[in-house]
Amino acid sequence: MAAPILSKFTIRPANRNDLSSLAKVCSTTFIDTYDGKGKDRPPEMVHQYVRETFTPDVLGKDLDNNLSSLWVGLVDEKIIGYFKLIKENPPAFVTRRNLQQLERIYVLGSHHGRGFGKQLLKRAEEVAKENRSDGI
Repeated sequence: MAAPILSKFTIRPANRNDLSSLAKVCSTTFIDTYDGKGKDRPPEMVHQYVRETFTPDVLGKDLDNNLSSLWVGLVDEKIIGYFKLIKENPPAFVTRRNLQQLERIYVLGSHHGRGFGKQLLKRAEEVAKENRSDGI
């Protein structure tokens, strides 16, 4: 049975002040999810990807990119999860055209089972619709 939510959970757009904390959450969640999980993901490859992808500089470029948006989930003002939406046409095999891609959605393992991921997903769907997309 999932633990009840005892803390205040909020979701908001990421900003420059979040980049260092967001990079740590991104790195932690990615490593926890993929490190040593299968022969196609050796630890050195996972760690190299994290070093190249989840830096404040790279995440700052995502913030500056008009085609992407980063949102953070916070418990008591501490980032515990995030999602990234991309505004681009889906691949040709997807019949619906006016969609946004949910490129990433992660919640720290210490906060699993409390409904935070569901809330992030719901907010991602709302953001896509607010941006005149049909969904994600």
